[in-house]
Amino acid sequence: MQILSKAKKIWVQYNPLAKFRKSRMRKQLHNKNITFLCPNCIGGILFHDLGLRFMSPTVNLMMTQTDFVKFVLNME
Repeated sequence: MQILSKAKKIWVQYNPLAKFRKSRMRKQLHNKNITFLCPNCIGGILFHDLGLRFMSPTVNLMMTQTDFVKFVLNME
């Protein structure tokens, strides 16, 4: 069972399709100074996949949908 988990970890780390997708997304990105506002961790995943600096007030923050809408509507 441990061999299977090691193989899965290696596949996730070196997945050629994921590497291709990430490099393609990075090439298509023109503005490198962006902020994602997300109610969950997807913003952090996008920053990581695009190779960008984490510049979001909501990185590593989990909000309910209602709280997120309140947050966005009351931003200055």
